[in-house]
Amino acid sequence: HEGGLWIAMLTQGLAYLPPDWKRFSTWYQLDGKPLDSVYLLSVAAAGDDYYIAGAHGVYQLDAAGHLRQIAAEAQIGVGAVRAVLPRADGMLWLGRAGRLGLFDPRSGRLREWKIGGGSDVLQRIELIRQAPNGELWLSITSYGLQRRDAQGNLLESIRIGDGLPDVPVEQMVFDPHGQLWIMGDMGDLGDMGLLRWHNGSFQRVPG
Repeated sequence: HEGGLWIAMLTQGLAYLPPDWKRFSTWYQLDGKPLDSVYLLSVAAAGDDYYIAGAHGVYQLDAAGHLRQIAAEAQIGVGAVRAVLPRADGMLWLGRAGRLGLFDPRSGRLREWKIGGGSDVLQRIELIRQAPNGELWLSITSYGLQRRDAQGNLLESIRIGDGLPDVPVEQMVFDPHGQLWIMGDMGDLGDMGLLRWHNGSFQRVPG
């Protein structure tokens, strides 16, 4: 009677679509330029702010609905930003091909660290996660994972074939104890499934 819809799902119970579901805003341009070439690659939230990483920089959408570019190629150089992670101090971790960056939107200062994988352009940082203790974990295609301290310094590399199967890491989450869980392809060949970081190595989760 209020206009919402209840939907019976085959295997997932009930779903509800509220009557005010059309609460969306759409941005087609920024500063008079079309956004269809931004190439959205990654997103992250920090409080009421929403960050969007793309092929030509990083954008911020604030709680008032204002969209602006906060990191352009003129400031951070050419190269798609594959992953973005906001810090509590307002700075942004940026994941790219071959390097990790720390960008300050207020000053425009950028500091970068090479991931140390050589010249392979396919070694791109696709995921950045911060552990409860402040450490950073990076998922890097065609390479593996890296653990770094809160300042970006390398602590450990876990390479493909040396503790990791040769499939992409699709998700990384920390449990209540601060231990990292990773998930990847569950196919029959070279499958990853669900792994947990425990005592210095990734261990398969039973079941």
